[in-house]
Parts: sequence; C-alpha cells; structure tokens
Amino acid sequence: MPGEVVRVANVRREVKKEVYEVLEKFEPEGWTLRRQGHKFRFYCPCGANSVAVNGTPQNAARHAARVRREIGHCPDRHGLDG
Repeated sequence: MPGEVVRVANVRREVKKEVYEVLEKFEPEGWTLRRQGHKFRFYCPCGANSVAVNGTPQNAARHAARVRREIGHCPDRHGLDG
C-alpha cells in the first residue's frame, strides 16, 4: 500500500466537515487513512476494500455519503450496524 499513513485528527483542516465526520467514525473500527497524491485513500482493516477520499469535493454531503456507502462494500462490514 503506497502513501503515508495519517491519523484522521491530523487532516481535520484538509477535509470538509461532512467527510471528516465519516472518517472519524470509522477510524476506531480499524480503517486506515493514507495520503496519496492530492487526496487520500481509506483502507479497510481486512484489506479487501479501499475508498478514495477527496478532502475538498464540490458537494461535501454527497461525497461523504458516497464514502459511507463504499465503506459498506467491505465483505466483513467493519463498523457498520447490522
């Protein structure tokens, strides 16, 4: 996995509030944030899934919902209810 591992708390000023809230919710579940190019990737603990995270999307609410939805594609459902 390329890219520097960063804590979600350390990128607070680099991502929109809605996106940050999603990242903050899933980091304790084992998801890892890596800096890659101009944006980030959020990696699943089992390694089966990763999500591209744009820190400054045009529509932050829509992007946060997309990140949340893609997190749900993890086969082990890390951190998802039900």
